[in-house]
Amino acid sequence: MAVARYKLDLVDVEEVRWDKRDIVRAVDYIFFSKKETKIISREYIFVHHRIVSAVQRVEFVSRRISYIVLRGH
Repeated sequence: MAVARYKLDLVDVEEVRWDKRDIVRAVDYIFFSKKETKIISREYIFVHHRIVSAVQRVEFVSRRISYIVLRGH
């Protein structure tokens, strides 16, 4: 997975072909997904397990706009 190879903590991805919904745990990342019925047109935000406890809210405003609110120290 390129996300792990580049040691990224937070990544927003569009156009994922995957039928999982809501929140999915895989290896070192948690995937937050937009709740849709289509499999192809999905958005995911990948969050590394190191910072997942700081996630307060994940919002998918539209197909091109999404954001995540993190708690600071």
